[in-house]
Amino acid sequence: MVGFILVSSSRATAESPEEALTRLEKARAEVKTLRFEATTTVVDGDITRESTAKTLERIHEGKRHSRVESRTKVRAKGGGDSSAQSRSVSVIDGDWEWREVPVGGTTMVVKARPTAKNEFSRAREWMQKGQAKIKGHEKIEDESCLVLEIGPKDKEKGRTDAIQATYWISERYGLIMKSRVVLGEGNRIEMKVTEFAAGESLPADAFTYTPPPGAKVIEGDFPTRTEKRSTP
Repeated sequence: MVGFILVSSSRATAESPEEALTRLEKARAEVKTLRFEATTTVVDGDITRESTAKTLERIHEGKRHSRVESRTKVRAKGGGDSSAQSRSVSVIDGDWEWREVPVGGTTMVVKARPTAKNEFSRAREWMQKGQAKIKGHEKIEDESCLVLEIGPKDKEKGRTDAIQATYWISERYGLIMKSRVVLGEGNRIEMKVTEFAAGESLPADAFTYTPPPGAKVIEGDFPTRTEKRSTP
């Protein structure tokens, strides 16, 4: 459900986009447990990737733990849906981050130290490249969300590759409930949270990981993904 609400507080009118993002990122970091499901659509020219991800998060003994299980379907323009869906798993156990991805007939697992980057990092990068403004507030899934819009700088307006991004961020939890990023003509990324709950008791074993038998484990930094493959 999406609707508009009015916010009359002085903070809503006086707060800069940078201050708002810092405040909401802090609120996000203070959520003890979070469970949510989101859909993401990545359009890259004639190729469309549709993903559904289920995420569990908690703060335990001062460390962040998470588990993300996702399934992705690839569709080519005029070619119909791919017959197979790829599955991936990512687990942060407080000390290590594990990413499990099927490659051909085998499973590859990358093990690395968790990075400081989060979903706000991408928005900050766009803000540095463009100019941001607070558009107001809307309700997404009954959550009051600040709407942050990032557009091109004046000298870049009219360019086909100029950045256009909009984020809907929960005021209560700091969760990005919805986002839309246009990376140029024919390229865009859209994400929407379809279900979420905060404060639930989550099973501890969800945040542990053991590579499956026969998996190839690589320890080191994660491969760098291009902007077009990144989730906003």
